[in-house]
Amino acid sequence: MIPLILITTNKHHIDKYVQTLKDKNAVVITIIPEKTEYSIAQIRALTKETAVFHPELRIYLLSDFDRSSIEAQNAFLKLLEEPPEKTLFILTVKSAYNLLPTIISRSHVVKLDQPKIAPDETAQKQLEQLVVGKQFALFPANIDQMMFFFRTRLSTNRKATEILKEILRVKTLLENNNLNQQLAVDHLLIFIRKHYSIK
Repeated sequence: MIPLILITTNKHHIDKYVQTLKDKNAVVITIIPEKTEYSIAQIRALTKETAVFHPELRIYLLSDFDRSSIEAQNAFLKLLEEPPEKTLFILTVKSAYNLLPTIISRSHVVKLDQPKIAPDETAQKQLEQLVVGKQFALFPANIDQMMFFFRTRLSTNRKATEILKEILRVKTLLENNNLNQQLAVDHLLIFIRKHYSIK
């Protein structure tokens, strides 16, 4: 079965999602990291456990898998390459950016926390000030807020199209690669500022 990566910060969302997958005979086994992260020993123990055949579906829920070391993720990757029969792995993460791209590529990613599309008024005012050149400071916006801001200006501002293309390009890179989100936001702010500085 294709492993699932659930991106959320809400445990209730995870429980609700797992209930939709679970049939009456399925067994859900929750695994939590030892100390601060998953260890290679934990992954090896999991590999041994899943090697034993069980007639019922077994769902292994690995909470906070983004707190795994690279070594533990590599060990888990070997398990994903030859998944046991009647076994479903669900990895819960707050952010997929700490996972190996090879784990993401072998899994189905589900975002349970839908981001708010509309930015709050404070963030929008700060972005407006940045864009019109009144100030250029560290702007506490996220990429979704920037997208919303420039989408609403597509019909009135010709520079919005080019900036929105760059925002979408950077967002795609963030979703498919292990990139630093703050650096991506900083890059976009510089890109926006340069475009509005051109006379």
